[in-house]
Amino acid sequence: MASNREALKILVLGAGAVGKTCLTLQYVRNEFVCGYTPTIEEVYETPARVEDSLYILQILDTAGTDECGIIREQFYHQCDGYLLLFSVTDRFSLQEIKEIQKDIKRQVNRSIPFLVVGNKIDLSESRKISSDEGETIASMLGGEYIETSAKFHINVDRVFHTLVSKIQHNNKVTDKKTSKKERKAKKGKCSIL
Repeated sequence: MASNREALKILVLGAGAVGKTCLTLQYVRNEFVCGYTPTIEEVYETPARVEDSLYILQILDTAGTDECGIIREQFYHQCDGYLLLFSVTDRFSLQEIKEIQKDIKRQVNRSIPFLVVGNKIDLSESRKISSDEGETIASMLGGEYIETSAKFHINVDRVFHTLVSKIQHNNKVTDKKTSKKERKAKKGKCSIL
């Protein structure tokens, strides 16, 4: 069994009060925090074993307010992957992830693995966004869709482990492209002895 201990930086992005901190704390500490306290920026670190490799996940729980957008943008270039989180009970939060995704694509000139996450599925009586609509939006943005409940720990581990798998795959593809370019560069050179 391989044991990389590679550090991966993950951003958790979305509007305020969609459950970014709750989802992160449920994953990192196995606890659910009731009530809403706005986050500025918080970094959590936890080990994760995914596909026989051990990683240290550095999870940045970002603020959901526009005032912190500039702070958040500096992390776009440094992250290995991100979660676009919205609440299935809040249509505005779904619109917000579309805007965040546009912003990332505008600022970063590389492909960064991500997932679209519909949180708060435990609040079925208040639900405004169906699973099908979540799937459609995720597909439109070019990502995979997973629904969660931070409160009841539904699909929480799956979200983070799926993202790590996507990062692993992306890194392998990038490594192949890089080594191919290096081989081409070496092939074109001539040495005189």
